[in-house]
Amino acid sequence: MHAASKENWKYAVKRLESFISVRTRQKRIWKISKVLLISFISWEIFSVYILKSYTVSSSSMSPTIRVGDKILVLPSAYGFPALFSGKILAHYAKPNRGDIILMKSPAAKVPTLPNRVLNELIRFVTLQQLSINSNATIPSKPIIKRVIAIQGDTIRIKNFIAYVKLAGSEHYLSELEVSGRIYDTQAQGLPDEWLPVLPFSGEMDAITLNEGEYFVLGDQRSSLGDSRFFGIISEEAIYSKIIARYWPLQKPFFL
Repeated sequence: MHAASKENWKYAVKRLESFISVRTRQKRIWKISKVLLISFISWEIFSVYILKSYTVSSSSMSPTIRVGDKILVLPSAYGFPALFSGKILAHYAKPNRGDIILMKSPAAKVPTLPNRVLNELIRFVTLQQLSINSNATIPSKPIIKRVIAIQGDTIRIKNFIAYVKLAGSEHYLSELEVSGRIYDTQAQGLPDEWLPVLPFSGEMDAITLNEGEYFVLGDQRSSLGDSRFFGIISEEAIYSKIIARYWPLQKPFFL
């Protein structure tokens, strides 16, 4: 065989090997990509319709739920949620007094669909440790509150404790009595000159809730950001129900 022919043959073999190597690598990348895509979609469906985990970053529900606690959320507790947004598309149940809920912050900007998808992708890749909203100046993540009163209730607050009068009743009962739940609340001391009419004084005149309205508070009654500050919320603002704290390991597990 001539030298030129040998060189051509070697070059052809190298090109064939290179082509096979590239094709093999492409197939491997495509397989990995499909596995990751299927895993991500499966995880998103599971977390939107069955169970979702959050790490708490606010002290507004202390002492019940503290900063750093990891909680389990039941997204479909009140209705059929939408993928990537958590917004309830069709309601089939209503929140009860005492429920701890995940709700839209009234100050939050509504993210675009690409941002919502990217956020869920980052949560998936980082095992739910990070999100694109982690360092946002305006709260974009859902917030955690406790439902104190529902439609038809009349509610007032005295010394940081809520008292609720049910529709058709003449008497007020404490929030623990009407909810049937046992939980602790906290309230830090205020300056002596803080007047009862000022926000977060621990006092509030009676108001009655209309249809589809809810009054929510944090268990930390001195914290900002509840119905004393942003007012009564609608059913559309409520995403899901928080059912348990799984870390740290302590009682109670179910909330």
